[in-house]
Amino acid sequence: MTKNAPGPRIEMAALILAGVTLSSVSSGCVSTAPSPSLTEPASDVVTGLYPTAIRPEVEFRGYVADADRLAALTTCYEATGLPIATATGTDGTPQSVSVGMETEEAALAWYSCESANPSRPTPPANAEQLAWLYGYLTEFLAPCYEANGYDIPPPPSESEFVAKWPNQGWYPIIDDPIPNRERDAALNSACPAPA
Repeated sequence: MTKNAPGPRIEMAALILAGVTLSSVSSGCVSTAPSPSLTEPASDVVTGLYPTAIRPEVEFRGYVADADRLAALTTCYEATGLPIATATGTDGTPQSVSVGMETEEAALAWYSCESANPSRPTPPANAEQLAWLYGYLTEFLAPCYEANGYDIPPPPSESEFVAKWPNQGWYPIIDDPIPNRERDAALNSACPAPA
């Protein structure tokens, strides 16, 4: 049975469609300034895994250009001293970087780094963009996850997916509620994000 839990593609969908990023804590990324409200979903992810976690105050340094975001996150994650995982595309170029969420410290590091280095928010997706996303999810990502041994429930119709977005009730995710760096890197390599 597939559970609705964070998976390696949740952040990608959030970046593509809502301009929301998910995040982490390090001494190099923390200050006393409040973080912008766009990081609230990240806070919910952390407290969902660690209910007693206290959301740190994070300095909002400004929006990071998409071209610079991977480098900014890598620098911030490296400053935490926690192990990081980097997924590369088929051409060998880095595509994403993350820390696991196996500990509260790592989850808070994830929150702080992402909150301190957010992408500029984007407007809501239109029907054409959502139709493209539906095609990507149903024709590539879900079959790729299934080919790698994960059960994915059947999707709604495209028209239902588009009409109910972002409350469509379906997204191809793996059934393990705790992120795992090695598994996520392998899945990101086997099922790469669109270029």
